[in-house]
Amino acid sequence: MSGDRRTVGDVTIAFTITPARVEVGKAVRLAIRLTNHGGRPEELAFASGQLYDFWVTQADDEVWRWSDDMTFTQATQEKTIASQDTLTLSESWTAAGTGESIVHALLKADGFDRELTGTVQVGG
Repeated sequence: MSGDRRTVGDVTIAFTITPARVEVGKAVRLAIRLTNHGGRPEELAFASGQLYDFWVTQADDEVWRWSDDMTFTQATQEKTIASQDTLTLSESWTAAGTGESIVHALLKADGFDRELTGTVQVGG
């Protein structure tokens, strides 16, 4: 498992990439987990229907992006994380090309929209 972790207010954001080593053609699970450690609900505001994005780079070239060819509503929306609760947003990527891949995640909520990264080693 690999990935960044940080805290914004009472919310811990953990980005996980599982597994950290994988063979070409195998699935890798990408997840953003938000845990509210505070004593009150946390409101997340999003500018559109796209809550997050994941993408993969190899040698500075983008090789995959989850949101490619997708459309999202332009309506704003909110998600609430109850006190002491966790919200998980996840997708999977099929590993291609050998070597180290940098995996990126972006939660598109106001105030939380700083890129997270991790690595996965793809073998033959």
